[in-house]
Amino acid sequence: PGARCARIEYDRRVAARRVAVLLNRAAQGVTAARVRWFRDRVAAENLFVPDGIATAHDALGLVVERGYDVLCTGGGDGTFMLAAQGLLARAPARLPALLPLRLGTGNAVHDVCGSSPATPRGLARDLARAAEPSERIAPLRLLELDGRVIAMERGAKSGGFTAAQLPMEAPSAPPLPTSGPN
Repeated sequence: PGARCARIEYDRRVAARRVAVLLNRAAQGVTAARVRWFRDRVAAENLFVPDGIATAHDALGLVVERGYDVLCTGGGDGTFMLAAQGLLARAPARLPALLPLRLGTGNAVHDVCGSSPATPRGLARDLARAAEPSERIAPLRLLELDGRVIAMERGAKSGGFTAAQLPMEAPSAPPLPTSGPN
C-alpha cells in the first residue's frame, strides 16, 4: 500500500562527524565493484583499502593521527576485532567510535551494533548514520585477555546505532577454575 522508499545517500560534503572507512580486501563482501562503490562515495583521504595486516595497522595509525570521530570497518568480525585491537594498542587520548559494515562471513558483532544489510542502500545508511551528529553512539564493552580483545559483552539495544566507542573498560579476566573434586 504505497510504500515509499527514500533514497539514502552519504553526503561527504555535509558530514559533521569525521568518518573513515577501512575495507578488508580479503572479506567476502569486499569485491572490486564494492570498492568502486565506496570510492564514489567516500573521499580518497578517508578511505583505506589495505592489502594486508601490516598496511591495515598503518591505516589505523592514520585514523588515530587524523582524529576521526568514527571508523567504519568493512569486513566481518575479524576485521572489527583487528581494528579494535589496533586502536587500543595505540592508546591515544581519544579513539574513534567503531561501526562495522556487514561485509564479512562472520557478522555477529554487526548484529550487536545494529549494522544495516550489505546492500548499497544499507551501506549508504550506515555511512550516513556514522556521519550524523544527532545519531547516538552507545558504548559496547570490549573484553581483553592477555592483551588481546577477544569478545564483547552484549548489552541492551537502544535507539541510535550501537558502536564500540573506545576506550572501553577492559577488565582483567578472573582466574579459570581448576578442575578437581567437587
